[in-house]
Formats: sequence, C-alpha cells, structure tokens
Amino acid sequence: MKKVVYYLFLVNIFAFYGNFGFASTIVDTVCIDQVVITATRTPRLLKETPILTRVITAADISKYGRTKFEDILSSELAGIEFHQAGYGTTMSYQGLDARHILVLIDGEKMAGEINGNIDFSRINALSIERIEVMKGSSSVLYGSSAMGATINIITKKAKDKPYGSAQVRYALPHQNNSVAEGEKSNIPNLDAGAFFAAKWGRVTSSTDIKAQSSDPYRIVSKEMEKREYTFVDYENTTYHMPSDNIVYVPIDSSGISVSGWKMLAINQRFGVELSDKLQLNIKGGYYAKERYDLNNYEQNQEEDVVDESSNNYSGYNIDGELIYTINSRHKIQLSAHQNSSKQEEYASGSTTPKQHHQIMKPSLLYNFTHKKGNLIVGLDYNIENLNYDLTESGYSEKKSFKSMSMYAQEEIKLTDKLEITFGVRGLYRDFKSNNIATVEGSDSPVVLTPKFAVTYLLGETTTIRANWSMGYRNPTLKERYIKYLQPYMGSWIVGYEGLVPERNNYFSLSGEYFSKSKKLTLSGMLYMNNFRDKIDTYLDEKENSYVYANTEKTQLIGVEVTGRAMVMNNWWVGVNYAYNHNKETAPTNSAQYIFTSPHTASINTSYRLKVKKTIFNFNLNGRYIGAKEYEDRMPTIIKYSETPVPDLIFGKYNAYNEGYFIMDGAISATFALKYKVILGIDNIFNYKPTVASFNSATTPGIGGSITFNIAF
Repeated sequence: MKKVVYYLFLVNIFAFYGNFGFASTIVDTVCIDQVVITATRTPRLLKETPILTRVITAADISKYGRTKFEDILSSELAGIEFHQAGYGTTMSYQGLDARHILVLIDGEKMAGEINGNIDFSRINALSIERIEVMKGSSSVLYGSSAMGATINIITKKAKDKPYGSAQVRYALPHQNNSVAEGEKSNIPNLDAGAFFAAKWGRVTSSTDIKAQSSDPYRIVSKEMEKREYTFVDYENTTYHMPSDNIVYVPIDSSGISVSGWKMLAINQRFGVELSDKLQLNIKGGYYAKERYDLNNYEQNQEEDVVDESSNNYSGYNIDGELIYTINSRHKIQLSAHQNSSKQEEYASGSTTPKQHHQIMKPSLLYNFTHKKGNLIVGLDYNIENLNYDLTESGYSEKKSFKSMSMYAQEEIKLTDKLEITFGVRGLYRDFKSNNIATVEGSDSPVVLTPKFAVTYLLGETTTIRANWSMGYRNPTLKERYIKYLQPYMGSWIVGYEGLVPERNNYFSLSGEYFSKSKKLTLSGMLYMNNFRDKIDTYLDEKENSYVYANTEKTQLIGVEVTGRAMVMNNWWVGVNYAYNHNKETAPTNSAQYIFTSPHTASINTSYRLKVKKTIFNFNLNGRYIGAKEYEDRMPTIIKYSETPVPDLIFGKYNAYNEGYFIMDGAISATFALKYKVILGIDNIFNYKPTVASFNSATTPGIGGSITFNIAF
C-alpha cells in the first residue's frame, strides 16, 4: 500500500511541476448561480431545485481549517447533532438518527456502518468540492434510508490545468492520560492530507491522501445527576430506593469515553474520453484505521489489564461508470459500485463486534431532456453481505440481502415560472426465507414510494416549493440477525428476522429569497414527517434482552430558518435556526437512549481584509444546542469503592440535559494566493457539560490548533 501511495504521489507531482494556479479565498455571499445535482440527479441551478438544498462549499470548509466531517456539518447546519453513543459517534438531524439520513460520496452509498453510523473520519476535506444537503425524503431517487435528508459529498475533479493542495493541522491534546490508561492514549492530534488532479489529453486523474490521528479522552460530570423515577423494576433492581424515588447518581470518574484513532485513507480516480460520446470513469479507494477507547478502570479487576480497548478497521471501494451521450437530449449511464468494510477486535476489553460488510450495486440510468423538462429512468440491483460474530453460529456465518428497484422521475415546466416534479420507485425485496407477516398490511415484498413537488419562481428572486414524498428504510442485516450478550450489562441484544421496512410520508413547504445584488439570502421551511413501522429496540424484562421490533407511529414536526447577508464590504453574517417536535407513540418499554434537542441554532461571521499581497480572514462560528427533557430507561449503575460489583436500578425516570453554546474562532492568512496559515481556537468559553451522558456535549473544553495549507 505504501508503494502504491508513493507512485501515485510521484505521477501527480510530475504533472503539477511548474504549474501554479490562482487559489481563491473568497466566494460570493449568495451562490445564486450554483449548480447542484442531488435533488434531481441532473444539473440544476440551486434556486430552481424542487427540494430545498443547502450547499457547503470548499471555501466554507477552508476558512476554519476544518478536517473532520462532523465539525463541517455542525458548524454550518442547525438541527444537526453529534452524540457519543457507547464506543462511537452518532448523528441526528431533524429529530431523526443516522439510520434515516443517507450519506453519499459522488452519489454512491458508503459501507461500514458502526453503531448505526458511517465512519466519517476517512473523508478527506481537501477533496471536497461541495456538500449538498437535500432536506426531505428522497427515496424515489436514492432508495433506502433517504427518509429525512440526503447528504451528497461531491469531490473535486480534474480541470484543464493541473491543480491541488496539501495541508497539515496540529491540535492541542484533548487531555493528558496517565500511563495506566494505555500507551495509545496520548497519540497526537495530527491531520495531514493532500489532493492532486491533472489532465493529459483525454485522460484525467485525481488522487487524495489522508493520514490522521486523535487522542481518546473522557467527559466526566461536574455534578451528581438527579433522577426522578416514575417506575422501578424492583425484581431486577439491587439498589435500596428512597421513598420519594429520587436518586442522585454519584459522579463516575470514568465518565464517557470519546474515541481516538489513527487512520490512513487514499482514493484514486481516472477518467478517459473513449470518444466524443463515450466517457469511462474508474474510482478506487482504501482505508485502514485503529480506534482507541478508554474503558472503565474500576471494571478491570486484574492489575495487568490495560485500561484501554481498541479495534481496527479497513475497507475499500471500486466504482466503474460508463456514460454514453447519444445526443444533446439522450444520455445513458451504466455503473457498478462495490464497497467493503471490515472491522476486527484485536485488544482485550473491547465490546465492539467484528463484522465484514459488503455492498454491491450495478445500476442503469437513462436521461431524456425534452422541451418541457427532463425525464430520468433508472434500474438498481442491490446486494448486501454481512459476516458478523454476534450470532450463536459465529463469525463464519454470512447473511445476505438482495433488492431490485426501478424508478422514474419527470420534471415538467408548465410555464416559465411553474414546474412540477413527480416520480415513483418500486422496490422488490428478497425475503424468501423469512416470516415477514408481522405487521398487518406490511408483509408485501413490493414497496412503492411516490413523490410530487411544485416549484414556483416568484419574480427573479424568490422560489416557493411544496413537496410530498414517501420514503422507506430496509431493516439492516444486524437488526434482523444480531444475537449478542453485552459483557458488562449481562443482557442480550436480539434481532428479529420478521422486521418489515420502515415507511414515512414527508410533507414540506419552503420559501427562498435571493437578492439581485447577491448580498442577501433568506429561506424558511415547515415540515411534517409521519413514520410507521419504525424500527426500535425494546426491553424484554422477562428475557433480560433488548429486542428489535417495528413500532406503531411516530410524527415529527419542525421548522428551519436560514439567513445569510453581506453586512458591509468583505463582512458577512449567517444565521440558522431549527425547531423540531417529536410526537413519539412508541411503547413504554422502548430502549431508545439518544434524544434530540427541540431547539438548535448556529451563527457564522467572517471578515476579509487584504493588506498588500496578504489576505486575512477573521472567522467566528457559534453553535447552540437547547435544553432537552425526556423519559429515559437506561439502567442506573451505582458504584461504591468498597464493593467490586455495582448496584443496578432498572426502570423509567425523567431526565434533563442543559442547553449550551459553543463558540469557535479562526484567523487565516493567505500569502501569494497559495500559502495559508490558520490559527484556530475551539470552544472559546471553555464549556464542559455539568452532567456527562450520551445526550450531553462531547467537548473536553477549550482547545487550539494551527494549520498550514499550500495550493498548487
């Protein structure tokens, strides 16, 4: 692998030698003429898309020197939250968790789900041209999981002249861990990456390389947590409850562990114009990662047990695409996509399971442009394989899932200002060996998901959109087949083969205003998301297990408001606010443990100053996550230093998480239009959660970083 990286690096360096281009450091405040593709799978102007779409550009990312995908999204979008869930990070948006948010790279799904989430650390920020966030259900175009939003990462492509960039970022340690916590606990926070692209006649090439390391750390409560129990399961509870059922949970010095890692990723893309009408694109990538977590030291009774767990991951992707342009109106695209991710446990104390996950998807897409609009027709065939060690038969047992779907979407321009978009996807699921008749009316192997959208241009500056779409999510192979004994809790997690797909109806009404001067944009959105057959885990107290099952109904209602303005020359301000209300009707024995805040907001401001040949950017980003109250059912562990075995409380209690505000800052200086230095301060006000939990902030406090970037 090192030789491959070295040769690819040399090939591109020779192509770049002596060729330096202009590296832009500022873009228009309002990208009214931005072309996007996610909403329709065809190039469209941002203001004409049938679904409200937010675009995060490469310039937006580079201002702060962001290298983590989570930081990029959370700094630009309200309504999105990242939580620490066990040994991993989980994402939520518009009140939905990561299972209902589809993440794509150049239109293709990533494999390697870990704890319900894709591992975003392998994404190289330098290779991102833009991120398109399409708000709403889009299962017609993208299939399973696109029920709340679709996030499409568009990578940079080769241009007429060679170009590229390289970047190194160093951040201060999150915390200094003792030697007893393991030799990997103090690895540096270092991120290095490079991107190169070149063109030789009809051949194009682009390469991106990323190496990153981050130290693990703990989030420890500052105060005891108050829990008021509404129900206590005394049969399984070993703690003597007070008469008022109010328990103050002692501060656990082990806290919540936030993962650290070491990672290497490389991606290579080639394009060949076989003729004036035929284009061949080939992409491939590989990554390897080691993840480290700080375990609960009090649970390790033997002195020779290191208070650290670790896992390693690796994976690859191979993509081939053949595009035949018959003429200006007809185009055919044939593609094949394979993505593989492997997860291995190699250190004692780790509770993360081994798995080998593969996705294979050949597809065919036909695009017809006519006088009134555009028609696309597509055919997908999906194969998923999973080797998973959390079954009684062991790691060698392989489970598979197959589905075939056909979809069509038509865009028709009724007038110069009025356009309608409608489509439908038909999915056939292969559940031949399963008893799927578990929910009345939901046992058909065929799933239909239609959509209808109206887009109206009010003058030259305002767009009104109304959308209705149905979405679905197939049960994952884990949700259907997992059977795993949690080592510390002593309870089972059990899948169910009879799970049926989740379904939803998504309604939205939005308005968007662009000023002619390109100095102001405003948008507002109302949405309602109705779910049925949503998959959740439920506590079976008799069997002491958490079982996957389909729920009844869930409704989410929300509003989002966004504004961005040029206050004066070279100074802009952006604000974003989101509210969501979750009307959950899940049974009281639901084992849900991640809850979203009803109120979230973000604010960004940037000022640009040019002094001779040096360009300075002063940036501030603030994120507000509102307080949340919810009914939790997680077992409470009461630990005493004199007893090796902790007491447990099972039941339901009212929980509360405080709201918080985090402000980050960055100052960048660009020299000669190609050298950039960025000084960053994270969490300026040094916020730390009062009570650490899966629903609290994951920040260890104030931090700093320095980034060096060179653009070719």
